[in-house]
Amino acid sequence: MKKLIAIIMAAVLVLGLCACGASGGNSKDITGRYDLVSMEQMGVSIDVADYLEQMGLEVEAYLELKADGAAVLCFGETLDLCYADGLMWPAEDPEDTAPFTIDGNTLTLSQNGIEMVFEKK
Repeated sequence: MKKLIAIIMAAVLVLGLCACGASGGNSKDITGRYDLVSMEQMGVSIDVADYLEQMGLEVEAYLELKADGAAVLCFGETLDLCYADGLMWPAEDPEDTAPFTIDGNTLTLSQNGIEMVFEKK
């Protein structure tokens, strides 16, 4: 989860720069790729695609949930995760959990006051 936090903290820095200038475990099939569309912290929200375009960056930002309870978070670099019952955690640290919800095709992951919103492809 330390790597996840590092990725999220990098995104928080992005939010700061911009400010200056479902539930898991349900019976539906939640597997698949979810693209990161927005992030919010302390009331400041950013549209990820617009930001990346403005910065001239070509970075993949997504979360992929697999049927076996494994997941991959990608924000330029990848991080192997696991998920179950509305919680996600790094594969190497099952004690460091983060809650997520799914509503329709939208997955929201929350960690340390940061909310990341993903939409299913």
